[in-house]
Amino acid sequence: MKFEEIKSYPVFSVIIPVYNKEENVERAIASVFNQTFDNFEVIVICDPSTDKSDQEVLKFSDDRLRIFYRNEPGPGGYAARNLGIKNARGKWITFLDADDEWFPNRLLSHKKIFDQHDCDIICSSWQDVYDDGTKSEPLPLRAGMLTAHQFFRLYGKSTRVIHTNTITCKKKIFNAVGGFPVGRYKRGGDVYTWLKIVDFSGFVFRSTEEVSIYHKEASTVTKNHRPDLEGNAVYDMCKALTEKNGKSFLYNYNLYVISNRHIRYGLVDRVKSGSFKLSDLQLYRFWVNPIDYARFLVVGMLPESLRIRVVGWIRSTSKLGVKE
Repeated sequence: MKFEEIKSYPVFSVIIPVYNKEENVERAIASVFNQTFDNFEVIVICDPSTDKSDQEVLKFSDDRLRIFYRNEPGPGGYAARNLGIKNARGKWITFLDADDEWFPNRLLSHKKIFDQHDCDIICSSWQDVYDDGTKSEPLPLRAGMLTAHQFFRLYGKSTRVIHTNTITCKKKIFNAVGGFPVGRYKRGGDVYTWLKIVDFSGFVFRSTEEVSIYHKEASTVTKNHRPDLEGNAVYDMCKALTEKNGKSFLYNYNLYVISNRHIRYGLVDRVKSGSFKLSDLQLYRFWVNPIDYARFLVVGMLPESLRIRVVGWIRSTSKLGVKE
């Protein structure tokens, strides 16, 4: 008997952390209940909001909805997601941020994939929607079953490869490696977790089908928390994975590229704020990105008066900037 034929268990457990999302959470939850595949449960984790988010959640009376409450908010929704995973009854765990939404094909698309392929992790493409209403165009990135090595190489050199709203993972993977990092990071904990589970599984199925909408203007993580250098979640996980025994040089090199990419966000932020100093480069691996390293080195060696002018130019042109 297939797991999905046991009617007392849902195929998917959809986890939605909610904290001060009054304007958007109804849209998010409605997009789940509008799915073309309906064998799922929705687990909403309500942190103590200061707006009317909880009342918006309670507008839904569907039997598939389960609501849990926490006593204190946690950065990034990491603790909330872990609570959802702990209480999930589905074989497959999947996520949606409360300020985003899914296309109606989201769950059916992933069910078709795991019906046809032996995989533990699925990630799909998504559509970015910006403040002015413009939308991103689909990217022709590599699709299909990827080894962890292939996936890390793709993520290191490309944008829009992986997003929490488009990931589905077997619950047994979380049971084996643990969930999101709680109490350690304000941002980057999602990527930290995805790197960890992909390394553990060794494979990930990537689909180029767009199944989610990421509302860039509603995202609070990039607005409320500046990029980190010290205590950078992605750097820490890449460092931990490269220190494991038995990995090839190329495997580790791709992780170094990913680490540099996320450290770069913090370097760019410090350059733009005028607080950058040469010692900030200690976490950035020169031999992985020597030309980029040299750019930051030159900026750091400029006299303060000239550096201020350069910073002004960078702010106006964003030549060193990277969109997250």
